Formats: sequence, C-alpha cells, structure tokens
Amino acid sequence: MVNLMTSCESTVNEQFPDENCFQRLFWSQQAKFNNLADKRGMRWHPMLIKWCIYLKSKSTSTYDSLRHSGFIKLPSERLLYDYTHVIKQGVGFKPELGDMLAEEMESKGATEEWQQYVGLLQDEIKVKSELVYDKHSGELIGFIDLDSMSNSLIHMEECIKEEAKKLATHILVVNELVEIDAGLKVLYITADGASPNRRFIKLHKTDEQQTTVYRAINRFAADERYIYFVSDPPHLIKTARNCFSNSGSHKNTRKMWCGGKDVSWMHIVDLYKDHCTGVFRLCPKLSRAHIDITSFGAMKVSLAAQVLSTTVANALEMVYGDRTSATTEFIRHMDKFFDCLNVRNLNEGQQKRKDNLKPFTDPNDPRLDYLTDDFLKYFDDWKQSVEARPGEYSKTQKNQMQLSYQTLEGFRITVRSVVECTRLLLRKGMPFVLTERFNQDPIEQHFGIHRTSGGCNNNPTVNQFNHAMVKIRTVGQHAIAPVRGNTKRRLNYPHVIDNNPLPKRPRHSL
Repeated sequence: MVNLMTSCESTVNEQFPDENCFQRLFWSQQAKFNNLADKRGMRWHPMLIKWCIYLKSKSTSTYDSLRHSGFIKLPSERLLYDYTHVIKQGVGFKPELGDMLAEEMESKGATEEWQQYVGLLQDEIKVKSELVYDKHSGELIGFIDLDSMSNSLIHMEECIKEEAKKLATHILVVNELVEIDAGLKVLYITADGASPNRRFIKLHKTDEQQTTVYRAINRFAADERYIYFVSDPPHLIKTARNCFSNSGSHKNTRKMWCGGKDVSWMHIVDLYKDHCTGVFRLCPKLSRAHIDITSFGAMKVSLAAQVLSTTVANALEMVYGDRTSATTEFIRHMDKFFDCLNVRNLNEGQQKRKDNLKPFTDPNDPRLDYLTDDFLKYFDDWKQSVEARPGEYSKTQKNQMQLSYQTLEGFRITVRSVVECTRLLLRKGMPFVLTERFNQDPIEQHFGIHRTSGGCNNNPTVNQFNHAMVKIRTVGQHAIAPVRGNTKRRLNYPHVIDNNPLPKRPRHSL
C-alpha cells in the first residue's frame, strides 16, 4: 500500500493541482499514517479531525465500520472525544464560549467599526418532554427551571411533587454574539412571527400611541444606538402566501378584496389549469405542488416565492387582464419585497437581470424608499379601501378581506428595521449590504443538522441536543445542512483548509 501510494502521488497532484484542497489533504494524511512505524505517533490534521467528528455525529456505527473496514485509516473515537469535550456540555451560557468568540473575532482582524456589527438569530426546536439522567454530573436534565436545586438527583422526589415544575417541550436557542465580552455591536434580532416573539417585541413599547414597535434602546451598547427587531422575511412570504391560498380556496377562511376587486387564489388555480399543464406553459415552474398546498409544502419558502413572482403576475395580466388586476398588483408587491430582502451575493442581480437582487451600496437607493413608502402604503390603502367598502360588514369580515394582522405587523417591523439598518451600515463605511443576512436561515440549517444527528431524529432529547451541540461547535462551518428542509442548503461555503490546531481536552493522569 505504501509503495502504491508513493507511485501514485504525482498522478494525485496532477488531478488535484490546488495544494489547499481536501482531496490532497486526505491523500497526504493516509500516506503519512501508512509510513509510520508506530501508528500511535500519528498527529492528524485539524481539518480531518473536524470531518471525522461530523461523520461520527451522523452515525457512530457507520464511523466504526469505516475505521475497521481496512479501506481507510481514521482517528480513534477516544481522540475525537477529547476534541468534542473541551467545554462541558449543558444548558445555559458558558463563559468559555465568550472567550472563544472573542478569540475568533480577534483572529479575523475586525478593525473597522462596520466590521463589528452583528445580529442575533432566535428560534426554537421541538424536543422530547422527558427527564434524562446525566451520568457524568449526576444531574436530571429536562425541567424548564429548577432554580437553585441544581438538578441534583437527591432532590428528584421534591421536584416531581412540586406542580410548578413542568417538563420542557422546546429548546429556545439564541445565537448570541456577546457585545460586552467580545466587543461586538449587536444591531438586530431576527425571529419568526410566533406569538412569544411578537409579545417580546411589544414589551419594548414606549408610547401608548405607538402602533409599530421595531426597535429599542440597546442598553448594553457603549454608545447610544438602537437594536432593531426583524421578522424573518422568508416566514413573511410563507404566511402571506398562506393567507392568499385561503382566499376563496383551501380552508376558505378569507375573502381578500382590494380596491373593488377580489384577490383570489382561484385566479392562480385557473391559470394553472388553463395554461400551465400542456406542452407550452406560461409558467414553467408552476406545478401541482404550488396549487394543492400540503402541510409540508406550506413550510417551503421556494414554493411561496415561485407563486408570488413576476412570472405569475405577467401571465395573469396577459391572459385575464383587468379581471385579476388586484391579484396581479398584490403578487408584484410581494415579489419586489422578497427580492429586495433576499439579496444573496454580488452577482445574482446581474446574472438574472433583476435590479432588485443587486447589492445595496447607496443609502439613498430607491429600493429603500420603495419599501418604506410604496410597499407599506399599499397595505394602508388596502385597509382604507376595505373600511370604505359599501355594505354592512362586521369587523371579522373586514379582517378577512386583508392579510392577517400578524403578517401585516411583521411587514411593518421588518421593512422599517432593515431599511434603517442598511442605511446605517452603509453610512458607517460598509461597502455593500446583502439583505439576505437579516433572515434566520443559518439557525434553521443549524437545527436541521441537529435533526439528522444520529440518523433521523426530529425530536431529540435535551441530552442528545447537548451532545450534538458540542460536536457542531467543533466542526463549525463544515457541518453541512441536510438536503431536505424548508431553507435552501448552502454548499458554497469556503473550502479553505484551516491549519490552526483545535483545542483539546487535557487527559488527566491517574
């Protein structure tokens, strides 16, 4: 094997000319291991250790099979354990994490003020409601709050008898980038439109006459500045599509009406049946999955964005004309809103020939004025037209003629926050702003990794969640999100080999 690898080295170098690639690294590590007389002296590369930790988190038995198969050589489980247990696992905030974050920011050399602005992403994941005994600490994990009892096993009977102690059903995770310890500037918090998040935002209301709360004073900031609240734009697109789909169809809970005409889902259904099922289709992407929305399809951002697109609006206008003008106008506003808040890279706008997808480089960009003026005014005018509609309609019926109040509130919060944040960053010297960074896709993908750790595990226990957390923290950006999910998986992360050594748990001598 050693002779074979030696003779093939030139071929490998020719096939993979980039010295800083994973294929060359893997080959060199295998050659290095086979050349050692004493295999115990092998010092594995940090990147290969990260890869092995990620593989083992997916399936321990598969990793064992790879190690003992004889095809390749990989680090032992004992070695991986030392790298994944540098920090003690558990709930709550660990002081060591703040130190690690500060070191990472220092290594990136964030010298300019605009490089220090960050955001917090907030979401939750469903966990099994049960108690788990931690054999290492002697703690019972799973209670919502045990106060000063420290989850000790000797207090188990007292905890169970106390009715106020409830078993946890969700884990609330805040990817917190600490402002005080790490010297960062927290600019915004992004969360979905769940009722606890909306109530949290309303807690910052300073005036009884204030209708929309979208920012609050940042009490931890060294200078006087705000922290902004953002309702996740992809969630807003999904809820807007869900309201639209229930207008005259599906649950039939809404009869959306604007300016004298219906905003009806049946217009989309008619378009699909009449012009999207044959050989020549006006909207090639429009499929049965877009029309007959399942519970899983309701969570897919791509299905919502493709229905609320310019292509569909143009087709409706061309085929049905004035009859669907209200629906067409609604779709056009949704499409432009999502494009403006979904700018992902520097080139997509030019490649797709859509100006709304180009990065923001000017604080006076007309798209920002459109969001605060035209877009929000569209919903205000819609509400006024409903209020002035002739006839006897109850308050409930008038509400059903519009989008849900939760969605409308989310639009107002997000637009005002993102516009002010974008202008602030550009005026601070940031060369461009990609508005996709304001959404919570990274934490959605993070939870997707948790659900696929150890096989398919949609509802992990608290202990399993903690185990996966320490492994993901070690692997970092090289932990690949699952293919299936309600967000688009990112595979274009930088394939750069990091030669920095990983922190390792010291082995205590007997």
